[in-house]
Amino acid sequence: PSSPECLASPETKRFRIALVLPLHLDRVGEVDVSYVAPVKINPKDYPSLDYIQFYEGFMMAVDTLQAMGMNLTVDIYDSPTDSAEFLNFMKESNLKLANLIIGPENSVNFRSLSNFANKHKIYLLNPWYNHEMV
Repeated sequence: PSSPECLASPETKRFRIALVLPLHLDRVGEVDVSYVAPVKINPKDYPSLDYIQFYEGFMMAVDTLQAMGMNLTVDIYDSPTDSAEFLNFMKESNLKLANLIIGPENSVNFRSLSNFANKHKIYLLNPWYNHEMV
């Protein structure tokens, strides 16, 4: 197996990762943080919180890899869930600059992104689906 270093940009030895998650940043203002005591909330009412723990764990891994000497650049993308919007997002974003794309959670969008990654020779990882599911 190849080491990540040989997958990095030859000019800079920098490895660029794109994390594509449905963060729903346009809805983050809906989260009410004014409660003093623990209150039962329905997580489905706050989709912007769905992937926060995944994001935090991912960033912990990035910190560890950087502490080990890896030269990483991480781009975080708020992925649209609508398929048409996602196709537009792929065209307008800087995803083609990545060495590795992680995500998206939506299986239909993953198929589109898989074709995009293949076309641009970018590694693609989806932690939510195995090969047989997509």
